[in-house]
Amino acid sequence: MTNLFAFFRTTFFLTIILCISSHINAYDFKSGGIFYDIIDHNKKNVAVTSETRYIVNSYSGKVVIPKKVTYKGVTYNVTEIGDWAFGGCSELISVTIPNSITKIGYLAFSECENLSNIYIPASVTYIGNRVFSGCSLQKINIDPSNPAYCEIDGVLFNKSKSSIISYPGGRRGAFSIPNTVTKIESGAFESCKYLSSIDIPNTITSIGEYAFDYCIGLSTVTIPNSVRTIGDCAFCSCENITSLILPNSIEKISASLLRYCSSLTDIVIPNSVKIIEDGAFGYCTSLTDITIPTSVSQIKEGAFIECCNLNHINIPNSILNIESSAFKYTKWYNNHYNGEFLYLNNICLGYKSNAFGDYKPIGNISIKEGTKIIANRAFESCWDITSINIPSSVSHINKRSFNWCSNLQSINVSKSNKNYCSINGILFNKDTTELIICPPKSIIEYSIPNSVTTIGDYAFYECNSLSDVIIPNSVTTIGNSAFHFCNSLTSIIIPNSVTTIGNSAFSSCNSLTSIIIPNSVTTIGDDAFYGCTGLTSVTIPNSVTTIGNSAFSGCNSLTSAIIPDSVSIINNAFSYCTNLKEITIPNTASEIDTQAFSYCI
Repeated sequence: MTNLFAFFRTTFFLTIILCISSHINAYDFKSGGIFYDIIDHNKKNVAVTSETRYIVNSYSGKVVIPKKVTYKGVTYNVTEIGDWAFGGCSELISVTIPNSITKIGYLAFSECENLSNIYIPASVTYIGNRVFSGCSLQKINIDPSNPAYCEIDGVLFNKSKSSIISYPGGRRGAFSIPNTVTKIESGAFESCKYLSSIDIPNTITSIGEYAFDYCIGLSTVTIPNSVRTIGDCAFCSCENITSLILPNSIEKISASLLRYCSSLTDIVIPNSVKIIEDGAFGYCTSLTDITIPTSVSQIKEGAFIECCNLNHINIPNSILNIESSAFKYTKWYNNHYNGEFLYLNNICLGYKSNAFGDYKPIGNISIKEGTKIIANRAFESCWDITSINIPSSVSHINKRSFNWCSNLQSINVSKSNKNYCSINGILFNKDTTELIICPPKSIIEYSIPNSVTTIGDYAFYECNSLSDVIIPNSVTTIGNSAFHFCNSLTSIIIPNSVTTIGNSAFSSCNSLTSIIIPNSVTTIGDDAFYGCTGLTSVTIPNSVTTIGNSAFSGCNSLTSAIIPDSVSIINNAFSYCTNLKEITIPNTASEIDTQAFSYCI
């Protein structure tokens, strides 16, 4: 964010005229075969950058970066190497970095597979993550007087040697991390294809994302119990790992942690783990059985997807939140016939489909007695389901279990169910304090009961026929995506009992023309009114202290808005409001995002 406080000391109407230009190129100018971005006009500082951002790079051979460069009569200081500046330059042989450079950005030399050596001067005080991933470096040389970094035998560390930042990707053999190190930084060993073994000492507490990604020479790894966190994709694509010992100190298996570890045959999930994240063991094709400990309560999307030999799944009763795709295309999954409902112990995971999403259930369906959990997205996009019968045994229904069931008319809950009830086909918790799911085809007009205090996440999601809803003053919370895609909703009165409007709460309500937010609301969530293209006016009270990212983005009919004094940080809440011409900014605004009013006319 850019601090513009000095420019907005009083509240005033601001006419915004945005000149939209198409930036085909990612640079401001080119000189001597090098591309530059102007990063500070006042100080006349530039950064070395790429020709096209994150797509193709054209540097090759030997590149010498100058300390200064002149363009259109102005001399600039070359102070940074930007993110991805030399990324993907497979023909790059060497780069000479001058002592004017203070920062080297994220992925700056990634995939420079012919870059074998690099010298970093004393001036560099910041080096981004994954800076040398995919390079064939034999050694990383650091000026001994550098105040921020050092090297030991060509391996890059911070100055105190508490973090290992980058290991040369062209090195062969084993490596022992010094016991001064407490953190393995993101991408530190990424694509070190010739690393045959790694000794991780018990001083390490954190392993960053992509830390050992594509280390195809590793076969076994032991992570000590000192480690508390392991980042996403930390051992992804280590295709020759057969065994990895996880510590009993971690609370989650991070996203894609061992994804594509196709030789992995043995993994023990420690009983400290509570969450198994998205794709954690996806495509581990040699896994045949897995035991989930009782500590785990949540298994996310595709956690074991495409583990095509996984047939024995031991899953505990502790699971509450599970995605329907958690075990998709495993051997266990593939052994069911198309269209069959999938039950794993007491969990309903939905139904078996083929690669084209065929064999969806139709008409009236019944969840079998004994089922306790209905997985998230279990029946998502089952357009031909008209009614669902929930037995007495069900104790947890995930929020998006029936998303996009566009012809669903009723959800019928057994009267003896102790956790849920239904009133006229609408799903509530047992004491009717939370409205959980309103079937999309059930109503045109609806008055929410006075007992309701929470309109749950996705409660009226895609209720396209809903044109009018009355919210009682008992409601305090409108959940995430509560009225998302309610395309027929033209107006709504939010009572002054409501304090929170969740993320995407009214997103894409295209027919909504006006909204009055009561002075009880303190938070308007991210994307709360995103894409409400018919919205012409909005009143934001002084009680609001937080307006989320893109909260009113894409409201093309909005011509003016008043931001109250209670708001101090203005993000990109009104971006892409293409007809917004007047905006009142309070003198309390201390930070205004550079994209706050982007693409407004």
